[in-house]
Amino acid sequence: MKMTHADKLLISYVVFLVIGAILIMLTDPSINTLGDALWYCYTMGVTIGFGDLVVTTVFAKVISVLISLYTILIVGMIPAIVVSYYLEVVKIREKETSTHFLYKLEHLPELSKEELAELSEKIKKFQKKQ
Repeated sequence: MKMTHADKLLISYVVFLVIGAILIMLTDPSINTLGDALWYCYTMGVTIGFGDLVVTTVFAKVISVLISLYTILIVGMIPAIVVSYYLEVVKIREKETSTHFLYKLEHLPELSKEELAELSEKIKKFQKKQ
């Protein structure tokens, strides 16, 4: 996550939720404590919306919409980051395997009988897959 700077994205999301909760608590008369404001922002962000807390001012409603949009962005990006990381790992492994295979082909006369047999088996398995 550090390579893609997703950690900064997650931290900014948490900071945004806390700031949003504080602003909602200060501007909406129906939410009186920071705990209630955080709970409201959480339920708004995960789109559960239990209905136990409801904002009434326009400003609080705008903050609620922004929280929802930001959450959708975060929820979409995290799986994309994980998949991208996995694909990079697979590419690196394939490249290492190919490099190792080419090295053995270049040094055929130096290989032992066991290594030659192993190489032959890998080639046969590869041909079966094709």
